[in-house]
Amino acid sequence: MSAQSRPRLVALDGIRGVAALVVLLFHLQLPIPAQFDRGYLMVDLFFMLSGFVLTLTAETRLRGGWPGWRFIIARYRRLLPVVFVGVAVGALVYLVVTQPDWGVRGWTERLAMAALLIPIITIQRDPALFPLNRDIGRCSSSFSPTSCMR
Repeated sequence: MSAQSRPRLVALDGIRGVAALVVLLFHLQLPIPAQFDRGYLMVDLFFMLSGFVLTLTAETRLRGGWPGWRFIIARYRRLLPVVFVGVAVGALVYLVVTQPDWGVRGWTERLAMAALLIPIITIQRDPALFPLNRDIGRCSSSFSPTSCMR
C-alpha cells in the first residue's frame, strides 16, 4: 500500500494545523483565546501527532524491508530545506534586532554552527530578542514546577 492510497487522517491534520497556528500566534504575541493561553504546549501536541502520523506512514514500508537508512535520507530530503529557510530567517531577524559586532572569526563560527544545526549557547540573553523567555532565570533556579506558572 503506497502513501498515496492510504486515507488521510483529516482530523489529525486539522488538529496539527490548529496547533501550528496557535504556536505562531503565541510567538507573534498576538491576542489568542483563553483556551490557548498556554500556546507553548501546542508544540508538544504538534510533535506528538506528527510522530504518530509519521509512524503510521512509515511502519508498513519499514516492516516490508525498506532499509532504515533510506527512511532517514527521505526525512532529511524533506525537512532540511525547511530547516535551512528557518535558520536563514532566524539569523536575519537576530541580526536586525541585535546588530552584533562579532568580527570575521565570530561570523565564521556562528555560520558554521548554524549550518550544522549546533545551538549557539553563547548568545547573551536579550529581552528584545526572546521576550517570551524573560522569566527563565527565575524559573531555572527554582525546584518548584509551579513557581514558573503565570
